[in-house]
Amino acid sequence: MFYDSWAHAASLGLTVTYGPLSRQDHDAEYLHDDKLVILRRGLTTREERCTLAHEIVHAEREDTPMPYGPAHDKRERLVNRIAANRLICDVDLMAAVAASDDPGQWCLELFVTAEVLETYLTSNYQRASA
Repeated sequence: MFYDSWAHAASLGLTVTYGPLSRQDHDAEYLHDDKLVILRRGLTTREERCTLAHEIVHAEREDTPMPYGPAHDKRERLVNRIAANRLICDVDLMAAVAASDDPGQWCLELFVTAEVLETYLTSNYQRASA
């Protein structure tokens, strides 16, 4: 099952645009009061898909900016896990693993970034084996 982050954003009434960000080290921003996601120009289509999925979780949670620190980091880890679970389906992952032993190839097959794959595997498989 392919998760379409663009369709999901539209269904939530979010406006997605490209433009300058308040922090140059970020790939996107979510502005809750405006229901607006701003993506950094120059992302690949795969990066856009994953970044938008992440920002959608912030929108659904009605997150607003908060200072950096432990609470911010905890929120980002949660948002990353939720987004990764939307972007990756176990059936598709198992098919990718069966076809190749290269995690880079899995990312291509799943149309996700390495960071999303790592988050998914860490949150779903390390926890299960612990």
